Amino acid sequence: MRVQDSVCRHAVQFYGSDEHLHTTVGAFIAEGLILRQPALIIATSDHRLGILEDLYRRHIDADEARRLGDLICLDADDTLGAFMASDGPNPEVFLEHVGGLMMQTTVGKPPPQTVRAYGEMVDVLWQQDKPEQAIALEILWNEIAHTHRFNLLCGYAIGHFYKHAEYADRVRAEHTHVVSDPSVVPFAPRPA
Repeated sequence: MRVQDSVCRHAVQFYGSDEHLHTTVGAFIAEGLILRQPALIIATSDHRLGILEDLYRRHIDADEARRLGDLICLDADDTLGAFMASDGPNPEVFLEHVGGLMMQTTVGKPPPQTVRAYGEMVDVLWQQDKPEQAIALEILWNEIAHTHRFNLLCGYAIGHFYKHAEYADRVRAEHTHVVSDPSVVPFAPRPA
């Protein structure tokens, strides 16, 4: 199965505070759930909690969405552990594992479904001083866009770029756009 490249959007947010991140991701996920798009959050435990709290502030019952299978929340470190090798992400295992997660979120829903996904596995790698592996993972997300329909928002703590400023352009190049304002919903619905 091959999906049109234009179906997927892959944005990045360079955030300065956790609250800023929670607000942006909360808006992104809430909009998708309201539009009946399944959602996937792959984040650290503190960020998952903050995002879920933001969803509740928006009157989204995240527990019910999880119970119905409309929202899947996973730990970034655990998910990375499923496909990382010593020299970086294993492409075949990534495509199988993350592709399986994408399929899991759409089970029982009428096709075609576009999944809303937030991921910060790349930021975890960045924090471990592995920028090349983070960029390799971004490239794999772009490859999986050929077979799965999703809108992906990646989060990077801006403070990590002081050591590796030369990578900022490379990170931006792997994304369709940069989200800078948490009050702007990153992926508005397309006109019919």
